[in-house]
Amino acid sequence: MNPTILIVDDDIQVVKQLMWAFHDQFNVVHAMTPQEIDLCVTHQHPIAALIDMHLQPTLQSAATGLNHVRHLHSMHPELLIIAISVSQNPNLPTLALDVGAAMFLHKPFTSDQLRDALSRLA
Repeated sequence: MNPTILIVDDDIQVVKQLMWAFHDQFNVVHAMTPQEIDLCVTHQHPIAALIDMHLQPTLQSAATGLNHVRHLHSMHPELLIIAISVSQNPNLPTLALDVGAAMFLHKPFTSDQLRDALSRLA
């Protein structure tokens, strides 16, 4: 069975693209709410989580994404967390790393960039 990656992103096109790009290597699961995220981590045991920084209800700021990273890191410190965002805020990568992300990727990123990130973090 392929290892699982959790995607937390409100852009369904990004989710579909990642599912398609990695279907041969990973089981890709998607969650949006804190409850869904916790259920996925508990039952699917992902090796990594990609978390978008700009999510409902705080689309204009990274507060929700940063809270998800903080929560996941505190509950599952072994989980590799990759923060993702289209934001050009130069402080956001540092903020994400400070709350528990292992890496930050700017959207759009390629499948190869994500594979490289996962291999470097593993």
